[in-house]
Amino acid sequence: MPQTTEITNVNVGEINHSTVNITGSQRTKQIIYQMDANFEDIQEAPQEAPPEYEIGIAHDIFLSYAHRDGATMRRIASKLRSAGMRVWTDEALEPGTPSWVKAIEEAIRAATVVAVVLTPNARQSEFANKEILTAQAFSTPIVPLLCKGDERFVVPLTLRGVQWLDCRSEGKYRKSLRRLIVHVRKLQENAAD
Repeated sequence: MPQTTEITNVNVGEINHSTVNITGSQRTKQIIYQMDANFEDIQEAPQEAPPEYEIGIAHDIFLSYAHRDGATMRRIASKLRSAGMRVWTDEALEPGTPSWVKAIEEAIRAATVVAVVLTPNARQSEFANKEILTAQAFSTPIVPLLCKGDERFVVPLTLRGVQWLDCRSEGKYRKSLRRLIVHVRKLQENAAD
């Protein structure tokens, strides 16, 4: 009986005359599937997870988000990565496992900034709020990104006194992400002095 594997974040790349590489992530590893050009022969070619999933290395930005807001998080992460930021997310890990919790704690501690994707879903997420408290416990700077909803109902009590960046419209989104990048770089410059 064939084994079924759930793949997320699928990207088709490297299409040439003989093979097609399809990259996806499964739990804690990135997997590349190679197919022949006729899509008849499929081979799994496991590879190490990309550096943003590794535990213990420094990251510019830890992205905290509700899993229901995965598309929003991926859009933000992609934009930040294209600007040269090292972004950590938990999307390659299996939620709820002890290794997931440990990886999140270590990534928050290793991050320059925790950027919190604020939405109505995040407001209801117990774990997103725990990530905020963990960042506060480690004195990791927090930058809230208001992505959806009314700030009166979306910004949690623990972030009421923190300046947030408005990402609710396209123009504000681009400006806010630029401000986030500048803020991270200034923090890193100050730490290097």
